[in-house]
Amino acid sequence: MPDAAVLETPPATTPPPAAAHPGAVTIDLGNLGKKPTAPKDVKIETTPPEPDKTPEKATQAEVVAKPAEPAVTPKTNDKEENMANLRKAREAAEAARKTAEEEVTRIKAEWEASKAKAPELPEDVKTRLTKAEQAEKELQEARAAIRQLDLSRDPEFQAKYNVPIAERISTMGTAALAAGISPEDWKRISGEWDRKQMAEWSETMDPLQKVQFTTAWMAAEDLWQKQQAELKNADQSWQARQQQRQAEAENQQKQYFSQNEQLARSVMAEVVKPETLKEYEDLGPKTEALLMQAARHEIPAKDIFQQLVANQVLARVTVKQKSRIDELEAQIAERDKKISEQDTFIANQAAGVPRGDAAGSGSSASGDKTPIWKNIVVKG
Repeated sequence: MPDAAVLETPPATTPPPAAAHPGAVTIDLGNLGKKPTAPKDVKIETTPPEPDKTPEKATQAEVVAKPAEPAVTPKTNDKEENMANLRKAREAAEAARKTAEEEVTRIKAEWEASKAKAPELPEDVKTRLTKAEQAEKELQEARAAIRQLDLSRDPEFQAKYNVPIAERISTMGTAALAAGISPEDWKRISGEWDRKQMAEWSETMDPLQKVQFTTAWMAAEDLWQKQQAELKNADQSWQARQQQRQAEAENQQKQYFSQNEQLARSVMAEVVKPETLKEYEDLGPKTEALLMQAARHEIPAKDIFQQLVANQVLARVTVKQKSRIDELEAQIAERDKKISEQDTFIANQAAGVPRGDAAGSGSSASGDKTPIWKNIVVKG
């Protein structure tokens, strides 16, 4: 068998480094400062193939391997070059950090600005908001108009302004008619409240008419201005008036309850006599508490109706019982009278009756000392 052929394996080659992020440098710190070593030869034993048994084909006795490619010697790592690469990497990292910080600062500033700035709404939302605001404004105006109308129709408001203004205008009309102004002109000018024409009229009046006319005119103007100012603030005026009315109603209610309490106590004094209160100790406090509740309208209607029905029943039952009691008392009095007469008769008759022991009665022997008249039964 021919000897095995010896093949030399190519030396190991270092693959080129992968592309890294700009500014990033990959350094083999373990091999820093070391020289690369050449790879050792590797022997590989191969067994030649069996010779072909066919006589026409020649046998191959030796397998010759392809020559190996020459080994690539890597570039020797330089320490200074590595340090330069480190410096470049550090500078690149510092620049990247600075850029990131600037980006963060910019984003924070934009965020703060966006929070301070009102958000921009879509046009359809703006349109709906505008319509809603307009509707709310119209609603407020309608409420104010209704409040002014309510206030102007209030009887107290009319008595405060309308009636005095009408009286002043009537005084002005009297002075104007006395000065020779026709009723038609006065009605037309007063209806239009033409101040210029009324001022011209006042200059044609005599001093007394002028004073009367001007004084009534100024008073009417003053009342009208106050009326308009109160109508302008109808909400506040209405609320103030309602609060005043509520306070007046509460005072009236207190006075009403106080009068009812006084009336209840006077009725109790008339109906319940002092001797009755002495006989029934809890009658006074219970009755007074019930009357105070009734005076302040604190008793429910159902309880009041029950009390009224019970009082009517008790009134009739009491009258009937009173009649029966009087009848029984008369019977008892009559029987007491008869018993008293019988006692007197027996006492008088007992003086002539011999004693039991002298008469040989057995009552003395038995020791019974009950008077004999007690054993007498009178049949009615």
